[in-house]
Amino acid sequence: MSYFRGFPYVLDYRVQGKRHEAQDITRRVAFDHADKNNPDVYLLYHVRDGESAHSIADKIYDDEQLYWIILMFNDIMDPVAEWPMSASVLEMYINRKYDNAEALHHYESIATGSRVGENHPHRDRRRVSNREYEYEENEKRRKIKIPLPTYVASLVEQKRRLIKQ
Repeated sequence: MSYFRGFPYVLDYRVQGKRHEAQDITRRVAFDHADKNNPDVYLLYHVRDGESAHSIADKIYDDEQLYWIILMFNDIMDPVAEWPMSASVLEMYINRKYDNAEALHHYESIATGSRVGENHPHRDRRRVSNREYEYEENEKRRKIKIPLPTYVASLVEQKRRLIKQ
């Protein structure tokens, strides 16, 4: 994985007389929050059905190995759980998670969009099913920030400096 390239080796051990080294993959590297909140260094991007961080990095940077920049810039630690699911995977997920996908998940206020209880006035509450809830959560994950190609070299250098510390 290109993300771990440059991480230091910290452990020297022997197994059946053969010498091995272990890379310190426990180091936590994060980009500066000022950068992530500066609209001059990123563009807003809507992840399409079936796109991955690898495919987006390939499309934007001509290098799929820079996928980790997209993940880190969006504070995604677990791409399996935090990346948007494709429509077919989402449907399978919903069917496995819920006995009844159309059952009530919660109510929302029509006026404010906030969650409300069943005692909230009927005229200002909307029923949200388990399926709708999961689709809405998945849609939120589709909105990401992509660092501009002109800024990528700076981010790669920032990571390199941080893992050397």
